[in-house]
Amino acid sequence: MKIIKFGAPWCPSCKTQDRELDKLEGIEVQKVNVDEDTSLAEKYGVRNLPTILLLDSEEVIKKFTGYTKAETIKEFL
Repeated sequence: MKIIKFGAPWCPSCKTQDRELDKLEGIEVQKVNVDEDTSLAEKYGVRNLPTILLLDSEEVIKKFTGYTKAETIKEFL
């Protein structure tokens, strides 16, 4: 399973989300700056920030939009 967090440096909620994701000990999270990697954001239809995708291979199995607590992500995992 792969976790990708889409955000931007100018987004206050994204900064808060980063602190929450740091609570996911032992779980690697790929952080994507949508200002720098627009193609990946477009590929997955990211329209709101922050957005967290849980992927199995390249298939999205869960999408969290907006600020999401670490506990919510852990429950899904």
